Amino acid sequence: MTERIDRNLELAEERTHLANQRTFLAWIRAGLSLIGFGFGINKFILFLREFNYEFLNDSYPATGNISLIVSVILVFSGVITVFLSFIGYQMVEKRLNNKYNSYGWLLFIVVFLVMSGGAIILYDLLINFKLI
Repeated sequence: MTERIDRNLELAEERTHLANQRTFLAWIRAGLSLIGFGFGINKFILFLREFNYEFLNDSYPATGNISLIVSVILVFSGVITVFLSFIGYQMVEKRLNNKYNSYGWLLFIVVFLVMSGGAIILYDLLINFKLI
């Protein structure tokens, strides 16, 4: 009888860890969606400007700052979401098992690379729009 209870406790712990990982991955997916939507808005606005210039023989319009600001806000929101989801995941994992998490450094590296890539792309956007 005690073996069955011990096994149920082990399975419950595993389910809790898996639920934490699923939540973390859902937040990562949401952050990446925000980043992608920000870039999508930016590219769509650039497409509309080029279309206006090429096919309607209109003068090349001035750079609209509203679309750039919305794009940058979405990208930053996505990066912050990814970073905060990593912190939340680590906090819950430490509370669950009170020991060293073997995947902690790997996740830190992934989050760092995503944030670095976002910063580089943001810098490139700002250079292209001559805001720096």
